[in-house]
Amino acid sequence: MAQTQERLLAQTPARRERGASTGQTEKRTMAPSPAMEATMADAGASIVARGVGAVGLATIGLIHLLDAPGKLDETPYMFWLYLALIAGCLLGAALLLRAHSRAGWAMTALLGASPFLGYVLDRTTGLPGATGDIGNWTEPLGMASLFVEVCVIALSVYGFTLLRRTSSHI
Repeated sequence: MAQTQERLLAQTPARRERGASTGQTEKRTMAPSPAMEATMADAGASIVARGVGAVGLATIGLIHLLDAPGKLDETPYMFWLYLALIAGCLLGAALLLRAHSRAGWAMTALLGASPFLGYVLDRTTGLPGATGDIGNWTEPLGMASLFVEVCVIALSVYGFTLLRRTSSHI
């Protein structure tokens, strides 16, 4: 078996160019194809995007956890919505970290868009039983929440494009 492999190596063009008299064998490695390089780059980008998305969801959950105690007395239904959002953010972060999937990115987009829409409605028309914040756009915690939510929504769009590119390489 070893003699057959040496004979095959002796017949390769690289071996003939160097000369078979040196007695050295050459290791050949295959360069990855452009499609393989793109897939590997997308896999690395996916890992980073999923990690950043999980941190973004955790941040949305934390911001609402900090604001939740005041909501229990003001508008109890908003308190419970906050708790549901926090639980959803934790679940969404776990889903994102587990796999690069359409469900994970869809949940991320939904969890970013829902509180964003709720904040805009609360500040424009008001919500049932909560009209005291109409026009109060500069609340620091609210501005931080809006910033993180927009970033998470944008990242989820990027995650969907990565999914589309990855599936087209296969």
